[in-house]
Amino acid sequence: NFMHGAMKSLCLHLKGDFVAAAFRLCAGFLPHLSNTAFPRGILIQKISQMSQNDVRGMRKRSQTSLDTVAATYRCRDRALVTQLRSDARAGQLDAVYRGLEIARSLGSPLDTMTCNLIISALARARLPDQAELILKEMLEKGIAVDTITYNSAIDAWAKMGNANAALGLIDAMCNANLEPDIATLGAGIHACARAGDLHKAEALFDKIVSRGLVIPDAVVYNSVIHAACRASDLQRAEQWLEGMKGRNLSPDVVTYTTLLHAYARTGEKDSILRGLHRMLEMGVEPNANSYTALVRACVVDGDIHGAEVSFDLLHKSGLQLTAQNYNILLKMYAVVGDARRAEKWFRKMTEEGVSPDSFSFKHIIHANSKIGDAPRSEWWLRQQAAWQRGHEHVARSHRRVEGSHATARSLMPTRQCFTKAAQAYAKKGLWQDVERLFAEMEGSGIFWDAFTLHATLLAYSHARPPQHHRVEDLIRKRYTREEHLSAANLKLVTKMIGPSRCLALASELNFRHLLQ
Repeated sequence: NFMHGAMKSLCLHLKGDFVAAAFRLCAGFLPHLSNTAFPRGILIQKISQMSQNDVRGMRKRSQTSLDTVAATYRCRDRALVTQLRSDARAGQLDAVYRGLEIARSLGSPLDTMTCNLIISALARARLPDQAELILKEMLEKGIAVDTITYNSAIDAWAKMGNANAALGLIDAMCNANLEPDIATLGAGIHACARAGDLHKAEALFDKIVSRGLVIPDAVVYNSVIHAACRASDLQRAEQWLEGMKGRNLSPDVVTYTTLLHAYARTGEKDSILRGLHRMLEMGVEPNANSYTALVRACVVDGDIHGAEVSFDLLHKSGLQLTAQNYNILLKMYAVVGDARRAEKWFRKMTEEGVSPDSFSFKHIIHANSKIGDAPRSEWWLRQQAAWQRGHEHVARSHRRVEGSHATARSLMPTRQCFTKAAQAYAKKGLWQDVERLFAEMEGSGIFWDAFTLHATLLAYSHARPPQHHRVEDLIRKRYTREEHLSAANLKLVTKMIGPSRCLALASELNFRHLLQ
């Protein structure tokens, strides 16, 4: 009892190499500690807080003692597994990675439930490659895999819209004699819907439902309808809606709203009005997103007045609106270059207590850039950064405020925001301001693309005098992928430095095939 108390006090204050010494002490007094795992549990928690370099160094310096303790405790102490499960449920991936490193170094066995929780955490973090690596490791080490294991990995690929990877895992699951369930079907069809591949979605539906063990629900039908809408096959979407009713499943607001927005993409206002009327007849109450489809249809059809009237009615309806609803109107004003009205509705949005997102600021910046107001565009870019800092402060000060970190991330100035602001300067030939904005963008961890390169080339072209001598250095520095040299960019480069110099530059950087 004395040794147990002493070890408890000692372990709570250990750091670095002293953890290895404590392991040796635990091993030495093992007979007296056979009925309790507390000291090693504390040590495991200590190790899980160390960096991977610290763990590697500890393993290197104290391999013998660690192996001794691992062999002694391996079959009866679950402290590491418990910690891994806790970290996985909380989504603490850094701690999960450290825990896996420790488990591998100590030879501690992991069970199916722990691995499933880790794969699920990686799926939530949109890391499908890492999730599949854990699945492969389970198979290699003989850890039992079940339907939940595969479903979690399939869901990871579905979130990324990779239908081929998701369907490949479903095939592997069937080959392993594991029966797909409703979650498998839902995740697989969701992956196909995200990819806009209706054919694969319908084939998967037939493949699993025909086995007779899965009865599709409304969520599955909604995913197939979504796939049809993404594929712009509205006739098939309507047929799936009727098939849903044929199974005595009631279409919900998600079902109808998905169809309404599909009609909105083609500007079919009459079809949307009929759809809204059908919803009310079926006793399904339209939400803000349902009515927003009518606004979007007006925007696509070029009916600015109709979009304003529709949104004004929606605004006065008392329905809870989000930034996504306002963004449709803001995007319309950005396209037509009506910065005044865009800013008016932005103010209304914030006055109503709706938090803008990065797209809201992008549309405002675009609207001002469209009319050539470069200082105003940059001012809005600064406002966006200020809003983000404000939410980061809330997230740090009130850690229990839900969504603070997510809101701060959604307000981060994106590459499009910087590019739209820079385009206003580029049109005036103010290349120094363009370079300044993109240097700031790079400093925030955002890389260049074809549009940032085009804005810089445009600034060099419109400068007085034109900055022809800067073009070649820019291409040498920024050409890292073929996508950077779009047709528009190659045309500008050729215009500024001449065909012969462009050909020589292409030979030097190995992109002559792009000139053909």
